[in-house]
Amino acid sequence: MPSAVLIIPAALRAAANAVAASQGWGPDNYTVPLSATGLPPATHYMCRTDVSAEFLELVANPPPIPGVGAVIAALDMDLSEWPRDAEHAEAVMADRGLQRVWEGL
Repeated sequence: MPSAVLIIPAALRAAANAVAASQGWGPDNYTVPLSATGLPPATHYMCRTDVSAEFLELVANPPPIPGVGAVIAALDMDLSEWPRDAEHAEAVMADRGLQRVWEGL
């Protein structure tokens, strides 16, 4: 299964989580806050996961879920066989000019 880094604009985080929940993936998938400076407020949220062929099919041919069109249109998805996990996420954040927001510091 390929590693996927999924980044969504902060304004669409709730909609992206709702779409994911409707597919049985749980209620809170986009949990990593990001911004260009690493300072709040977060402008984007990230999810790093391994994805199946079924997930890729859903992205290519989304089901008729309210809000799915806006989420898919705004979704920045990067797939990789290697690197994986945190290394993949770090590479994608650097490529997009984004840093993790460490809230509460």
